[in-house]
Amino acid sequence: MKFNLLARILFAGFIIFEFLNLSGVLNIPLDFSWLGLLVTAVAVWLIIELIGYLLRDPHILTIGLWIGLAGLGLDAGGDIFRLYSKFGWYDQVIHLIVGAGLAYLLLIISKKIFQNCPNQLIISLFTIGMTTLLGFLYELEEYAEDFFIHHRSLRLGDGWDTVNDMFLNLVGALLITFLFNLVKKLQHD
Repeated sequence: MKFNLLARILFAGFIIFEFLNLSGVLNIPLDFSWLGLLVTAVAVWLIIELIGYLLRDPHILTIGLWIGLAGLGLDAGGDIFRLYSKFGWYDQVIHLIVGAGLAYLLLIISKKIFQNCPNQLIISLFTIGMTTLLGFLYELEEYAEDFFIHHRSLRLGDGWDTVNDMFLNLVGALLITFLFNLVKKLQHD
């Protein structure tokens, strides 16, 4: 419970920091936008809290909160320290890591949701599908922000970045799902 409280304090601090920058109280420059970071942080926190509430599983909530914080920290750090513009590979690495972390969380959630399902293929497909869907929604949020708020493309370019991001989310999900199933099989043998 102390880990959950600490994670919630960090989430709240993160969101307050982003809001203060968005509103101009703080003025830390970054590669993209404070609005995108703020919307993503609020959405991630709400989704994790909702899943924790619905499943009533403090272990899943703890893992979700810390994976969420890690992913948001890597994304915001890349934005604040201009790592996205300095290193072309930074965005790719982050999508691979976030896809893997999200898939790991979804595998744990899937075990609880599908606890009476003996078919690991269904759990794996659910995990990979949900990781892909959530990655797609993130890319859609970036597009909507660029189109409706900034009225120009900050991130999409010729579309290569979006496809690359979604592909790396999928690769991360496939890798973790494969490793998760391999470890599970080795434990049963």
